Amino acid sequence: MQKILFIGDSLIAYYDWQDHFPGFSCVNLGLPGETVAGCRGQVPQVVGRHPEADLIVLMIGTNNLVMSQFDFLAEYGQLVADLHGGYPKATIAICSLLPLELPWLAPSAVERLNDPLKELANQDWGVYLDICESFKARETSSCFVEDGVHLSAEGYRRWSAVLADWLNTLPESLQQISMGS
Repeated sequence: MQKILFIGDSLIAYYDWQDHFPGFSCVNLGLPGETVAGCRGQVPQVVGRHPEADLIVLMIGTNNLVMSQFDFLAEYGQLVADLHGGYPKATIAICSLLPLELPWLAPSAVERLNDPLKELANQDWGVYLDICESFKARETSSCFVEDGVHLSAEGYRRWSAVLADWLNTLPESLQQISMGS
């Protein structure tokens, strides 16, 4: 069974990935409140506890946005490089930042940050999962809970659908996915 490490903040932590992707061994390594720098600091422990992974799903940067810290892209690049160094055979799926519903966040801020993340994922070992686009394509208010940051069941449904679509494009040896209910 292929192993997926889900790494990031509360958006990762608050979802039962194993329930929705039973064809994989899913490890939820989300930490509520985590930032890009904090996540990078966790990489040695993650690699030590989980020395093998086939896929890594990375969702981080939300708390940086919440705290109006927009200068995290260099650190994000180092985080991805560290993960690739720890898991050289794994595919790293970089999830886009989401269109958070925060009054102080300019609508274009997320888009301006997602463009470099997309470029960062454009490696032989990486892929960019545009979760943001699936939120913008339809009404987004149903995707978030009242705080405008954390996801509702609909938000996780949309994210899971994007992830499932990507997993279904993987080579036959990795296509052991069946969506949970």
